[in-house]
Amino acid sequence: MELSFYDQNGDAIAYCEDGENIFLYDGQVVACFDKDRQCVYAYSGRYLGRFSSGWVRDLDGDYLLFTSQATGGPRKPNIMKPPRKAPKKSVPTRLAKHYASCLIIKATAWSKLTAMDFFLKQP
Repeated sequence: MELSFYDQNGDAIAYCEDGENIFLYDGQVVACFDKDRQCVYAYSGRYLGRFSSGWVRDLDGDYLLFTSQATGGPRKPNIMKPPRKAPKKSVPTRLAKHYASCLIIKATAWSKLTAMDFFLKQP
């Protein structure tokens, strides 16, 4: 089942076709799910956040991205048509995962991070 991820403006930011790898529409692979699809990791092994109820939540528990099936959370905008997918770049080898806390703060607001900050710029 393919998942498209939208930001708080309704813009399509990323997608997952295989239940594992998350790609930007420019073809860059930016993250992956753990085997249970509950945690989101960078390929460096860095824990990025959680995925539940159709929402990607950041380390503070704030809502960052949603799928069309997302339930709960802040008010979702109308979703825009996704851009054309560029050819996928190769998937890097995963490094050892950093410990991911199972607990997450139950925030109710949109994240202050942009999707690009979440996927690419966090330390």
